[in-house]
Amino acid sequence: MKRVSRPLRQDEKALLAFLLSADFPGCDVLRVQAESATVVGECECGCGTIGLEVGPGLPTAEPVKPYPLEAYGEMIDVLLFLRNGFLGSLEIVFYEDSAERPYPLLVQLQLGKRPQTGRGDVSSGREL
Repeated sequence: MKRVSRPLRQDEKALLAFLLSADFPGCDVLRVQAESATVVGECECGCGTIGLEVGPGLPTAEPVKPYPLEAYGEMIDVLLFLRNGFLGSLEIVFYEDSAERPYPLLVQLQLGKRPQTGRGDVSSGREL
Protein backbone atom coordinates (compact mmCIF):
# COMPACT_ATOMS: atom_id res chain seq x y z
CA MET A 1 0.00 0.00 0.00
CA LYS A 2 1.36 3.38 -1.01
CA ARG A 3 1.58 5.91 1.86
CA VAL A 4 -0.48 9.06 1.32
CA SER A 5 -2.03 11.75 3.47
CA ARG A 6 -5.31 13.15 2.24
CA PRO A 7 -8.93 13.64 3.24
CA LEU A 8 -11.55 11.10 2.24
CA ARG A 9 -13.16 11.72 -1.16
CA GLN A 10 -16.95 12.06 -1.23
CA ASP A 11 -17.45 8.54 -2.64
CA GLU A 12 -15.19 7.09 0.07
CA LYS A 13 -17.10 8.98 2.78
CA ALA A 14 -20.40 7.70 1.38
CA LEU A 15 -19.17 4.10 1.29
CA LEU A 16 -17.86 4.33 4.85
CA ALA A 17 -21.16 5.83 6.04
CA PHE A 18 -23.06 3.05 4.24
CA LEU A 19 -21.06 0.35 6.01
CA LEU A 20 -21.63 2.09 9.34
CA SER A 21 -25.37 2.59 8.74
CA ALA A 22 -26.27 -0.72 10.39
CA ASP A 23 -26.99 -0.77 14.11
CA PHE A 24 -24.54 -2.89 16.07
CA PRO A 25 -22.64 -2.52 19.35
CA GLY A 26 -20.02 0.19 18.89
CA CYS A 27 -21.52 1.71 15.74
CA ASP A 28 -21.86 5.14 17.36
CA VAL A 29 -18.15 5.17 18.29
CA LEU A 30 -17.15 4.18 14.75
CA ARG A 31 -19.41 6.84 13.25
CA VAL A 32 -17.65 9.46 15.38
CA GLN A 33 -14.29 8.09 14.24
CA ALA A 34 -15.42 8.29 10.61
CA GLU A 35 -15.99 12.04 10.95
CA SER A 36 -12.24 12.59 11.45
CA ALA A 37 -10.94 9.74 9.27
CA THR A 38 -8.24 10.49 6.72
CA VAL A 39 -6.63 8.33 4.06
CA VAL A 40 -3.09 7.23 4.91
CA GLY A 41 -2.64 4.52 2.27
CA GLU A 42 -3.85 3.59 -1.19
CA CYS A 43 -3.62 0.21 -2.87
CA GLU A 44 -1.45 0.50 -5.96
CA CYS A 45 -3.43 -2.00 -8.06
CA GLY A 46 -6.26 0.48 -8.67
CA CYS A 47 -8.94 -1.38 -6.71
CA GLY A 48 -9.78 1.59 -4.47
CA THR A 49 -8.70 -0.03 -1.18
CA ILE A 50 -7.55 2.59 1.32
CA GLY A 51 -5.85 2.68 4.70
CA LEU A 52 -7.57 4.86 7.29
CA GLU A 53 -6.47 6.85 10.31
CA VAL A 54 -8.68 8.72 12.77
CA GLY A 55 -8.04 11.80 14.84
CA PRO A 56 -6.33 11.57 18.23
CA GLY A 57 -8.21 11.23 21.49
CA LEU A 58 -11.23 9.38 20.12
CA PRO A 59 -12.75 6.43 21.99
CA THR A 60 -12.04 2.92 20.76
CA ALA A 61 -14.77 0.59 19.59
CA GLU A 62 -15.31 -2.82 21.10
CA PRO A 63 -14.78 -5.73 18.72
CA VAL A 64 -17.53 -5.71 16.11
CA LYS A 65 -19.52 -8.84 15.30
CA PRO A 66 -19.70 -9.73 12.48
CA TYR A 67 -16.18 -8.66 11.70
CA PRO A 68 -15.26 -7.21 9.28
CA LEU A 69 -18.23 -5.06 8.36
CA GLU A 70 -19.21 -6.04 4.84
CA ALA A 71 -21.24 -5.15 1.78
CA TYR A 72 -21.44 -6.99 -1.52
CA GLY A 73 -22.65 -6.57 -5.06
CA GLU A 74 -22.30 -8.23 -8.43
CA MET A 75 -18.68 -9.42 -8.57
CA ILE A 76 -17.55 -7.09 -5.75
CA ASP A 77 -17.16 -7.14 -1.97
CA VAL A 78 -16.41 -4.20 0.32
CA LEU A 79 -14.93 -4.84 3.77
CA LEU A 80 -14.23 -2.43 6.61
CA PHE A 81 -11.51 -3.53 9.00
CA LEU A 82 -10.69 -2.18 12.45
CA ARG A 83 -7.25 -1.96 14.01
CA ASN A 84 -7.09 -1.87 17.83
CA GLY A 85 -10.63 -0.47 18.05
CA PHE A 86 -10.12 2.17 15.35
CA LEU A 87 -11.09 2.31 11.68
CA GLY A 88 -8.17 0.68 9.87
CA SER A 89 -8.90 0.03 6.20
CA LEU A 90 -11.64 -0.02 3.61
CA GLU A 91 -10.98 -2.93 1.25
CA ILE A 92 -12.59 -3.33 -2.15
CA VAL A 93 -12.40 -6.79 -3.73
CA PHE A 94 -13.25 -7.31 -7.39
CA TYR A 95 -14.00 -10.86 -8.55
CA GLU A 96 -13.68 -10.04 -12.21
CA ASP A 97 -10.34 -9.43 -13.88
CA SER A 98 -10.98 -6.18 -15.66
CA ALA A 99 -8.87 -3.15 -16.44
CA GLU A 100 -11.80 -0.95 -15.39
CA ARG A 101 -12.55 -0.93 -11.70
CA PRO A 102 -15.08 1.81 -11.10
CA TYR A 103 -15.62 2.82 -7.50
CA PRO A 104 -18.68 0.93 -6.20
CA LEU A 105 -21.95 2.82 -6.17
CA LEU A 106 -24.08 2.38 -3.06
CA VAL A 107 -27.11 1.35 -5.14
CA GLN A 108 -25.06 -1.63 -6.36
CA LEU A 109 -24.35 -2.92 -2.85
CA GLN A 110 -26.20 -4.81 -0.16
CA LEU A 111 -25.13 -4.42 3.43
CA GLY A 112 -23.97 -7.64 5.09
CA LYS A 113 -21.96 -10.72 4.28
CA ARG A 114 -22.30 -12.31 0.85
CA PRO A 115 -24.61 -15.35 1.03
CA GLN A 116 -22.75 -18.61 0.55
CA THR A 117 -23.85 -20.75 -2.36
CA GLY A 118 -21.77 -23.78 -1.43
CA ARG A 119 -19.88 -23.78 -4.72
CA GLY A 120 -17.03 -21.40 -3.89
CA ASP A 121 -18.41 -18.82 -6.28
CA VAL A 122 -19.67 -15.28 -6.04
CA SER A 123 -22.94 -13.76 -7.16
CA SER A 124 -22.48 -14.58 -10.85
CA GLY A 125 -22.48 -18.34 -10.28
CA ARG A 126 -19.09 -18.71 -11.97
CA GLU A 127 -16.44 -20.99 -10.54
CA LEU A 128 -13.43 -19.04 -9.32
